[in-house]
Amino acid sequence: MKKLLTMMLLLVSLTAQAQDIDLFTGDCYLYNEMLDGSQLQELKLQYSIEDGYYYYIIESEKIMLSLTGEHNETFIANCEKYLEWCDIANSKNITIQKDIPDLTIENCGLVFDWCNEFYVSKTCFVYFKFFSIKEQDHYLTLHTNKAVSYNNDYIDCQIKGLYLPLKTVNGIMEGMATREAKIIEFEALENNDDLFK
Repeated sequence: MKKLLTMMLLLVSLTAQAQDIDLFTGDCYLYNEMLDGSQLQELKLQYSIEDGYYYYIIESEKIMLSLTGEHNETFIANCEKYLEWCDIANSKNITIQKDIPDLTIENCGLVFDWCNEFYVSKTCFVYFKFFSIKEQDHYLTLHTNKAVSYNNDYIDCQIKGLYLPLKTVNGIMEGMATREAKIIEFEALENNDDLFK
């Protein structure tokens, strides 16, 4: 019964809920170990009014990173550091491959699919790197530890490289800037709906 309830909660989490606000949708590249390369994916960023969490979702791979407000502040700090380093690398016309220090996200949630079943890890650590493909073409990359499912120690998931191009990082920052306005808009629509009950 517990497994069934967990599965139902996860399925609901992966789809847009009535109280989730879409902040951003854009491109990313996810490293695929079997293909030994990265594949273009769609990344969605949603904010849950109900629980205050931020969800970074790759629906095609059935992966969702679940961040508290504090975790998301660290995510945004990494985006800011990436943008700062982009400016430096572009002005000097150089390439860089470097870890972003002191901005790791610890013990966040990771929801993932394994053999058509969803699992949750609450011990996911996210590390960030600055990665240049070539001069003037830089990515913010995310990597995780091997995050073990909390209900099955034999099932785990590891993101070995989620590559966010400059356009995506800027889109995430813009989406974050619109969050308050979207919450107000959502609440106004909810109030209108309440008038017709």
